[in-house]
Amino acid sequence: MPSTLTSSNILERALFWGTLLLGVVPALLFAGRPLWVIAPVTIAIGVLLAITAVWRLRQQSSGWTWSGGLLTGAAVLWALVIVYALYQALMTGPSVGIWADAAALTGQATPSRRSFNPGATLNGALRFAAYGGLCLLAYWTCRGRKEGWAVLWAITAAATLAAVYGIAGKVLGWETVLWREKLNYSGYATGPFENRNTFATFLAIGITANIALFARALRKAGLGDFVGTERVRQILEFGTRQGILMALPMLAMAGASLMTGSRAGFAVMALAAGISTVAIAIRWGGGHTLLRVISAVGSIAVIISVLWVVGGSQTAERAAKLEDSASYRLEIYRDTARAIEKGPSGGYGLGAFPEAFHRYKSTELVNDWRRAHNSYLELALEISWPMAIIAFLAIMLVIIAAARGLWTRYRSAPFAAAATASAIAATAHSLADFPLQEPGIALMLALLLGAAAAQADGRNGSG
Repeated sequence: MPSTLTSSNILERALFWGTLLLGVVPALLFAGRPLWVIAPVTIAIGVLLAITAVWRLRQQSSGWTWSGGLLTGAAVLWALVIVYALYQALMTGPSVGIWADAAALTGQATPSRRSFNPGATLNGALRFAAYGGLCLLAYWTCRGRKEGWAVLWAITAAATLAAVYGIAGKVLGWETVLWREKLNYSGYATGPFENRNTFATFLAIGITANIALFARALRKAGLGDFVGTERVRQILEFGTRQGILMALPMLAMAGASLMTGSRAGFAVMALAAGISTVAIAIRWGGGHTLLRVISAVGSIAVIISVLWVVGGSQTAERAAKLEDSASYRLEIYRDTARAIEKGPSGGYGLGAFPEAFHRYKSTELVNDWRRAHNSYLELALEISWPMAIIAFLAIMLVIIAAARGLWTRYRSAPFAAAATASAIAATAHSLADFPLQEPGIALMLALLLGAAAAQADGRNGSG
């Protein structure tokens, strides 16, 4: 950021910090809260977007660009999905849902909204607008190198705080989520979230940011410039002075992930840590790339093995029951696929999965399932396969825009590695759970992806 304080610089800093807070705070304070919580968050993002757009319009002569080609394409596709969700929520059409049931009883068709649950669909449109808006805000406000590192520090701090809270709750036997009674997952760490699987994905995102910061500290220490006994001495000196302190958050996150008992959550955390570490090692490896990659993979394997032995009893117990879990998930997938096949061609309405699913639920599924435990199938059921594919393409374009820093800008490697690894972990976990449907996770991921895309494209300062 500029060192001279002017009204323009103050506004720039305010916009950046506002963006940062909107990407981090909801995950800590509003995770799993009522649906109305997303409304003020979306409004705040909209206000910041409007202010930033007006301010940037006045700076066109400075060479500032609105977005790269990939993000522009993603924004157009994402906007189409939001408009379609609004169409589902607000436009009338043939009787569906409870209105169709009423028509069958009375013999009198009543036009209704195209969504089975218009309120949930409107809320879903607000959520999607918040995610897209925050990603664009991050791209606009995080082009400086210092802002990029600040994003990684903020995500690391948030994840560390949540991990410590989750560990304390598990050890001390707290059965609350912040100030509210815990309704599910008694005896497991869920941090500030209602769902342990979502918490595990949140920790996976945090650990990638921490790894990026750790890699930066290693690079600044110049450890790659030494050989032989001098390098050993430098490594020991770094470890005693900085390394231990910077590794503690990673250990806390990994430990908390084990305490969630989430099998897929711990697996995607290991996946994210491995991808980000290897990506940075390859990009910053110099003439010893292969050796550093092998060292990185070996270190991760040792750490994960030790943590599994020390604190993974609950996760190991649940891993032994994987067959039972897979059985009911497959049943949900079959019922969801049947609902897609037999339902309206335009989908049941974004966020209307519970209302649609109970009409096709098998008798073997006794619980009131409100999630498909596969975000891709669930989105296809809600907005139709064509619109779901458009949404997936938009997400892929954003991920590619963020990943470009791995090969286009040498110093952007940590940002690109963290964002790409986090996105892969979250999207992979969404095959068996629903972390991307949690606003706290999606907002933080949007912040990280937008910042990484900005670092890949922006005119950055030193750092």
